[in-house]
Amino acid sequence: MKLRRLSTVNYKNINEKLFTDQLQQLFNRNISFGTGVDTQDQNIQGKMIEIADSGAANSSITVTHNLGYIPKFYDVKYSSHATQIFDFGSTWTKTKIFLASSTAHTKLRIFVH
Repeated sequence: MKLRRLSTVNYKNINEKLFTDQLQQLFNRNISFGTGVDTQDQNIQGKMIEIADSGAANSSITVTHNLGYIPKFYDVKYSSHATQIFDFGSTWTKTKIFLASSTAHTKLRIFVH
């Protein structure tokens, strides 16, 4: 179902119009991961993080997210090599998670949420 704005609405100021436009985009499933890594234009709870080099295969990768809460999930958005990313087994915290890659020296982009 698409949400449509009534064409008869008269706004008292431009901020009111901008607010309703943004609400309409949100309700029409226009949720975004943003345009880059670690940018402020994400309108979804979580953080996009780039890992330049995963290091040795099957070794711990410490990912600093600073979300202020212990995340439940991560999504792999990009990897430079065919690999499997998995939880390393260390306890996740409000600032860090610990992953591992089955392939050495892989560049990764993950979304932590």
